[in-house]
Amino acid sequence: YLKKGLSKEGVAMVKKAIELDPKHRDSRLLLASLHSTAKKYPEATELFEQLLKENPDDEEVVLNLTLLELEQKKFDAAHRRLMSYLDRDPESALAYFYIGRLEQERGRKAEALRAYLKAVDLREGFVQAGTYLGFLQEELKDHKGAIQTFSWLAAQTDGARFHKKLGQLYLENNDFKHSLESFLNYERVDPKDL
Repeated sequence: YLKKGLSKEGVAMVKKAIELDPKHRDSRLLLASLHSTAKKYPEATELFEQLLKENPDDEEVVLNLTLLELEQKKFDAAHRRLMSYLDRDPESALAYFYIGRLEQERGRKAEALRAYLKAVDLREGFVQAGTYLGFLQEELKDHKGAIQTFSWLAAQTDGARFHKKLGQLYLENNDFKHSLESFLNYERVDPKDL
């Protein structure tokens, strides 16, 4: 139902599944996510909190609650939740990524930069964190760092947007040789872009 865009029917089926098995984690997690998407924050929060009471180390639930708090601009609550989780799991790359998002949202760019760097360091191939890191480095005028990050992203994904961004960064630094190489890679990956 959800894949067909029939959200009412989908929610009804998830609620029926919960009636049949009130402790089924995935059904309750899905319903909480649906409430969150529909901006029914109190309902989503209540379900996520119930799930968290049952398993305080459930990273997925912690991060969903954090996203919910970020959407509502409850930055202090989201920060406390993430820091509490990191006390229990200091190797959580996702927690550091969301701290980066939180700090960037609050305008604390230096703290966001440190968090993104830690997330990328903890999880090899963490492209999403690398993407936020690269754009933040560019915003902070750290062209060397941005080039290094986007080079890594281009190598990881061979993605057109990363080759294009590299070409632009090299061009801004008057490094025409590397800029041309990046744009040729961009053309190779996306030859239809005139």
